[in-house]
Amino acid sequence: MTTTYPPIHQPHDKLFKNAMANIRVASDFFEEHLPSNILKQIDLNTLKLEKNTFIDSRYKAGEVDLLYSVQRQEGNLVYLHLHCEHQSDIEKLAAFRLLVYKTKLMEEHKKQRPDALFPIIYSILVYTGEKAWDAPLDVLDLMTGPRELAKEVLFQPYQLIDVQRIPDSEMQKHFWSGLMEFALKYRKAQDFAKFLKDFLPWVNEMSRKGAGFAEIVIRYLLDGIEEGDKILFFREVEEQFNSEIRGKTMTIAEQLRQEGRQEGRQEGRQEGRQEGRQQGLRAGETAMLNRQLKLRFREIPAGYQERIEQADAETLLKWGDQVLTANSLEEVFI
Repeated sequence: MTTTYPPIHQPHDKLFKNAMANIRVASDFFEEHLPSNILKQIDLNTLKLEKNTFIDSRYKAGEVDLLYSVQRQEGNLVYLHLHCEHQSDIEKLAAFRLLVYKTKLMEEHKKQRPDALFPIIYSILVYTGEKAWDAPLDVLDLMTGPRELAKEVLFQPYQLIDVQRIPDSEMQKHFWSGLMEFALKYRKAQDFAKFLKDFLPWVNEMSRKGAGFAEIVIRYLLDGIEEGDKILFFREVEEQFNSEIRGKTMTIAEQLRQEGRQEGRQEGRQEGRQEGRQQGLRAGETAMLNRQLKLRFREIPAGYQERIEQADAETLLKWGDQVLTANSLEEVFI
């Protein structure tokens, strides 16, 4: 009686996986197929099949990925990535997919060895289809434009623009982008008055040529500077800008103020679970107003301090708004 066996599911996969799990087979395979310049630099006696392939498991049926590590002659780690493709259909984007796999391998390697440099990764695609493989082997062949330009863009070091090292004179040669770079460079400047001396005339000129962009830069500046610098900023705006730009600047300041209030309310709600929402909001507004007044007017007379201690949260908010434009303490507490 003839014994029949059930069909083996994905026989190519099982043969490839089981055979290549044998280091003697894998070593012989790499010795046969790796380019000679790579073979000269690695020690196949150190070949090791990695238990975790690191590769995304969402494959179509008929694909196998195996990952090996091997030491270079100098001792550095190299990954040999084998991708076995058993489908008869040829994947035109295989070069891109293997590049993505390499990136995933690098990410996982970094997670496991945070202090180590990235290893070299060499990929081999094993294809068993009957039709001759005609998909590009190089991801550059999948890109539009001149090949040399694609190679230069994709595989050359990225360009670094270190804003802090760009001379101001170079920024000023580029009216539009230069203003953005100037704001990025000096928003946290220790000598904020010196920064404003160059910045505000530039913004003033910009507002006449493209008000929308000027407002973006002003908003960026106001959203990150200290209260004392804000007060100095508004003083200079009053002197240098026309009424239209002054108005837009104050609108931006109010928008930021409202956003800050909303954040304060959210924080107050969280703190309020422990000490009461209103109490938390009022304490925050009191601290903010005292800080603004001291930065603007140095001293807070006892009479005004008493009014602050007795005021509710809404009144404190109103006084905080008035600090920005008031010329005296009396104008704050109107």
